[in-house]
Amino acid sequence: MKPIEIYYSKTKYFFTFLGCVLFVILGIWMLSTPDTNIKTMLTAWGGIAFFGLGGLVSLWVILSPAKVGLQLNRNGITLSPAVFGKKFAVIPWKDINGFEENRTTKAKLIAIKLANPEKYIKKQPNAASRAAAEFNLRVIGTPYCLTAGAYQISHKKLLLLLREKLNECKK
Repeated sequence: MKPIEIYYSKTKYFFTFLGCVLFVILGIWMLSTPDTNIKTMLTAWGGIAFFGLGGLVSLWVILSPAKVGLQLNRNGITLSPAVFGKKFAVIPWKDINGFEENRTTKAKLIAIKLANPEKYIKKQPNAASRAAAEFNLRVIGTPYCLTAGAYQISHKKLLLLLREKLNECKK
């Protein structure tokens, strides 16, 4: 199997950046109104902090060199973070039972169904990552899920490609 590299989409991150900027502006506007109560102030500061950080991460991805987010090869799937780090996870095809579409949130997610998810939770580098993986396992049924919104490929095409490559490698 020829390796397939799927890059992060700078266009999608650009629109995320614009959305974050709009919410930061909204938070600043909320703070500038004359009759601002404590609840409104806390909401505004929370929004400014959350969307400000999201905007910075999006800007980082936009300004960084193009980066492979997902690689499929004969050995399995390699997931790479959009920001910081070289490799997030390597999942051999033999450990993957399948891929399922998940709509727990408004975002379309692709759940990577693992034969032994606990094995991958134990591999997490720190407590925060383990907690996130355990949360994903409880809510989605797997520690790993993908959103095509981050990549230069549509959700439908990514799901079909993953299923096709899994079938090829399981033969």
